[in-house]
Amino acid sequence: MVVGANGDGTIQFGPVATDCAIRRVFFQGPCWPTYTDQWTVRTDGSRRAVEDALTSIRQTMTSAGYLRSDYELVLMSYPSPGSPDVEDNPDFPGWYSGGCLLYLADMAFARNKAVPLFESALRAAAANTGTRYLDASRLFHGHEVCTDNTSVRGLYIEVGIWDENAARQSFHPNYRGHGMFARCITQFWNSGQQQATCVDPASTGQGVLVDGLLAFRQLRNVATGTCVDGKGYDSRNGTVQQSYACHGGRNQGFWYDPVRQSLHSELSHDRCLDVTGGSLTAGTTVNIYDCHGGPNQKFVLAGNQLKPAGATDLCVGFDNPLLGTPRLRLATCSTSTRQQWSFESRSYANPVGYGHADFIGSRVY
Repeated sequence: MVVGANGDGTIQFGPVATDCAIRRVFFQGPCWPTYTDQWTVRTDGSRRAVEDALTSIRQTMTSAGYLRSDYELVLMSYPSPGSPDVEDNPDFPGWYSGGCLLYLADMAFARNKAVPLFESALRAAAANTGTRYLDASRLFHGHEVCTDNTSVRGLYIEVGIWDENAARQSFHPNYRGHGMFARCITQFWNSGQQQATCVDPASTGQGVLVDGLLAFRQLRNVATGTCVDGKGYDSRNGTVQQSYACHGGRNQGFWYDPVRQSLHSELSHDRCLDVTGGSLTAGTTVNIYDCHGGPNQKFVLAGNQLKPAGATDLCVGFDNPLLGTPRLRLATCSTSTRQQWSFESRSYANPVGYGHADFIGSRVY
């Protein structure tokens, strides 16, 4: 079951997406300021509506004579359809040709706030009704409209008189996206898990099931007490990973994949910590880049040190503050506390990105 986006009192994805697209087509300015402060109320409306729908299904099955052990009820969340990183695509088709006619700030709002809050509401609805839950909210990261090998249909207007139905199939999964859904739900069904997450960890176009729900953590440096922070709240290829006060924002969240040894940014599952240019040598910077599973994206957590898996004599640390704002860089391992980390639950003293303009990043055109 996938539900909760367009009913009365819910987030009403269709009308919101239509409004945002119209504003971009006619250069009327971003739509996110209209919706950001009301989004929590909208997502709670979705939660209540989904709980009612799930309860109604249970009641219908019971009335038809079925026991709960006779069937499985699964709720799957919605994937994020847009990304502010579209211009990273080396084959970027263009705003009109690709149908990605939303402001970058609005796509950042969708990916960084709207979809995560909606996912949390759906997760709660499943938990409150004892329903199996599959989180697919990050499944299309790296495959959004106008990105590489897109899994989503762009803005498409049916021929005829304009009304709200003319663009209804815009920003929905295409055949490739539905194929990813099918693989995910098949893996989830066979797993028997109560909760799981489906992601594409190395941008292959293949959904991979991960048991349970992903827990993102922050990398706090022992020497500085600060966290690894994506500069400017950006997730573009090559974005500097710098030292900044820990605030709990998504540009400071990372998930470690123990199978692939990759550290994924919470902003986009398609962005991983990456040793620049693949050079596993002291002095090389560590930024984020498209996840590809290469040796320069494999790391091991050894005690309180973070090391490239292919060069364990090197450690990741913040460089000298005399060079400016400290940033991540490889160095020969030593006892320096600048190379020591706590991979811990995130701080939320100032949750940048939820109700704060910084979630849109530095690019708002």
